Amino acid sequence: MLTLFKNLFYKTFNSKYRILDIGIFVGYAIFTFLLVLRHEPYMDEAHCWLIARDSISIIHLIKLIPWTGQPILWNFILFPFAHLGFPFILQQLLTWVAAVLMVGIFVFRSPFPRFVKYAFVFSFWAIYEYVAVARNYGLTAALLFLVAVMYKDRFQKPILYAVFVALLFNSHFFMFFISSALVGVYAWEMIQDKKITKKTLMALSLMCLTGFFCFFTGTIFPEGHLQYKEIVIPNFTYPAEIFSRAFFPQEIFSSFSLSAISAGIILLISFFLLARMPIPFFILNVCFWGSWYISAFRFHEFGDRHCGLVLMQFIFVLWLTYLYKPMIVKTKFLQWINRISFKKIRILILILLALALGFSVQRSYLCARLDWQYPFSASRQMASFIKEMPEGVVANKIIVGFPPASMAPVSIYLPDWKFWYPDIEDFGTYYMLSSYRDSKKGMSPTEIIGTAGKRFGDLSKIFFLFPRPLEAKHAFGYEFYLVKAASPFLVGYGGEKYFLYKPVFVGPFNKNTVK
Repeated sequence: MLTLFKNLFYKTFNSKYRILDIGIFVGYAIFTFLLVLRHEPYMDEAHCWLIARDSISIIHLIKLIPWTGQPILWNFILFPFAHLGFPFILQQLLTWVAAVLMVGIFVFRSPFPRFVKYAFVFSFWAIYEYVAVARNYGLTAALLFLVAVMYKDRFQKPILYAVFVALLFNSHFFMFFISSALVGVYAWEMIQDKKITKKTLMALSLMCLTGFFCFFTGTIFPEGHLQYKEIVIPNFTYPAEIFSRAFFPQEIFSSFSLSAISAGIILLISFFLLARMPIPFFILNVCFWGSWYISAFRFHEFGDRHCGLVLMQFIFVLWLTYLYKPMIVKTKFLQWINRISFKKIRILILILLALALGFSVQRSYLCARLDWQYPFSASRQMASFIKEMPEGVVANKIIVGFPPASMAPVSIYLPDWKFWYPDIEDFGTYYMLSSYRDSKKGMSPTEIIGTAGKRFGDLSKIFFLFPRPLEAKHAFGYEFYLVKAASPFLVGYGGEKYFLYKPVFVGPFNKNTVK
């Protein structure tokens, strides 16, 4: 491990700019650490922790992959810590470690000019999205950069290289195409350069096996899944959006068209640049068309974090251009390309990339400032209140919560409490992202209370938690008293406000008594 760490960062101490590099890196690590401590988790972050905590075994964890929306790696990392009783903040700290690793590799080991490196450090992805929000995206980008570092030694250290590619396969489904391209290139070069050895064959086998595992666990949906035998209607406007937001999460002058055209120009120049490098050109095509396919045919609900992974793949391909030599074009009508300086075109692309990253700094500042000043979610506030309630008041420690997704960020802080979900009419913790239960998202408060009444009978011993205040405070013979309203100004993605109610019996039970 020490040798690997030394190999990753040894160049830092051989540069005349080492003080500046180290200063920016340390400043980044300190600032983001403080930001992570201020951040309140929302439903997507809590969902991962609950799956890891409440999965019975690793086999059970694997069976849940189609329902979780992501490969197994992140939940597998969280699994032992969650089962050992660590608090949720550990997931946030692991995200921070992954983001620091991502930035450290990029600053100290990437071949790019420093204006690109520093633009990346302060970009929206590095300074906020992939570090403050405790998900697997920073880890995915870090693994991608680790593969880039190991790429030149892929045949000298084939097993280690294969391990990183295998981890990349299972870090995020957006990485499937680029990981597959890397496996194809490895096999091709192994045959072409006659580097077929026992170790390279073992490495290739490992990468192929993990690729097949990722493919089958991510595409074969069980019965009850929303995508089980689903006929997907393609939407060809999404690819333009995902590529535009990859380069410009903050639209240029609030214009999507201008942002999309600018992103298109960068990609077009990049394809022209790589036409003389078959391997990087092939990988870029696989990344481009893979992202196009996912956004058009498979994944119609994507956020900034998904778009950022498209950008990370683009950066990875540019990284590879430093490891290959441009070939000489021999076709007569294309020989004019040989007269164009490859290095100058690459510098032009890097300048455009740095400008795009720099343009996102305003988004970095805005999101970081808002997350620092205001709650991202009211989950921690509500959970703290519930923890402090007297023992004589909480009775059975049962909360009827709906919708389940909104309950997740509260339940991660309350392991001793039971959450009962009316849509499945049972106790639960994690929720199924892609199940038929999503069709019950529209249950009314009356339906929720009525369903709970059939299950528990006496409602005065339990609490109800809703994301919005009740309009009717009297139902089925109970008066619902508002115990706590956690509804501050929020800046998070889920808009998670909470209203905790305590039912008090005031009259005979009547299913028609709703006021």
